Amino acid sequence: MNAPLADQLLAMGMQDLDIGLVLARLGDEHYDLNDTCLLAEVLAPNRIQAIETFIWGHLRPSFRGKRFCLSPDFLKSNVDWGSAWRLLRQRHGMGCVQLPKESDQDMVRFLFVAGRNALSPNTPVLDLDQADPHCSDQLIWGQPLKASAS
Repeated sequence: MNAPLADQLLAMGMQDLDIGLVLARLGDEHYDLNDTCLLAEVLAPNRIQAIETFIWGHLRPSFRGKRFCLSPDFLKSNVDWGSAWRLLRQRHGMGCVQLPKESDQDMVRFLFVAGRNALSPNTPVLDLDQADPHCSDQLIWGQPLKASAS
C-alpha cells in the first residue's frame, strides 16, 4: 500500500499551496487520496503533449521504481491520444493534474497519478504478484526490471 498522496507529494518537495491544489482537483474527481499513487511529473507546453510524453516516456519498463506493461496493440487500437488517455483513465484510474505556470516558465508541470475514482471505482492492480506477468492491457507494478545478462 502506498502512503497517502499528500505524503508522496511532500516527499518530492512540493509546496503546500500546490499540494492543496492537486488534492482539491483530484478530490473533485472523487479519487481516494489515501490510496492514489503518484506516477510521474512531466514538463510540457500543454496537456496534450504532457499526455503524449507520459504515455511514450513513462509507460515503459521501469520508472519511479515501478514497471508498467502494456500490450503493443493498445496504442494501435486507439486512433488518437484522447481515446488512449480515456481508456487509461477508465481501466486504470489514471489522472492528470496541471499545476499553475509561473510567468517566467516556458513549460507547465503536470502530475500523473493512478487510483480509485469516480471513473474507475476499482483499485488498480498495484502489486506484481497480483498481476498477469505477460504483457497485456493491465498494470504491472513492482520492482524495476533488471537487465538480463546475455
